[in-house]
Amino acid sequence: YALKPKEFGGAELIWDGANFRFVGQENGPLTKSTTHTLQMVHGKSVSSPASEECRYRSHGILLQHFCKSDRLANGEMLEADAAEIIETLATKICVFDNRIHKWLKDMNKQKMLHLGVEAFEEKRRKWNEINKGEEGFFKFHFLVVHLSFIERFQNANGEKYTEETIDRFIDEEILRGADAPDNFIIVITSGRGRRQWQNTLENEANKDRKYLSFVTFRPVESLVGAVEQAMSRADDFDMKYLLTKVLIGS
Repeated sequence: YALKPKEFGGAELIWDGANFRFVGQENGPLTKSTTHTLQMVHGKSVSSPASEECRYRSHGILLQHFCKSDRLANGEMLEADAAEIIETLATKICVFDNRIHKWLKDMNKQKMLHLGVEAFEEKRRKWNEINKGEEGFFKFHFLVVHLSFIERFQNANGEKYTEETIDRFIDEEILRGADAPDNFIIVITSGRGRRQWQNTLENEANKDRKYLSFVTFRPVESLVGAVEQAMSRADDFDMKYLLTKVLIGS
């Protein structure tokens, strides 16, 4: 990953697979992985959600927490902090939730891909489009799905999935005969705190499947709040950081 502050002539925070470093100019492709470059821009008035530039603010997390400076170019970053930035940016998140999509729908698509966030309306057509191919949803680390959206799906027999049959939904609509990768988490959200689906996943019949090792719950308000807080102050980096932290649970 390369973080390039626009006002500093292209300085970059580089992770080359072994070390973190700031450099003052383009450093070329990294040898151990694909380089993802985020063009950083400071301030609210100089850019917009539709711009490819990644906005950050003086009072935001990037400067205050990571750089401990009022300018990105002047920051001194500990290796542990640089690793946390990489964790934030490298985490790939897919969201099917109408409220989150509403906040992020005007964001530049290329910028969102670099940030590793894809947010969609609760529509079956889009679900099928993203889930196509052998990899399906496994190309993401977190798949966030609203419970009410799950309950609008129908199985091959035309029956709607319920909290009591959510194990079948996971098997048929997400895993599709495969085992969940170690770095893949399904996050069920609900605004009403319904948790019967958890009882279904941990009942005796599903004991050997160990669903709850890769399926978890987050209140939808915590995710919407993270996005709303960052977007209301026009800080794209904060959006990804706060969303990632809610999902990881730290």
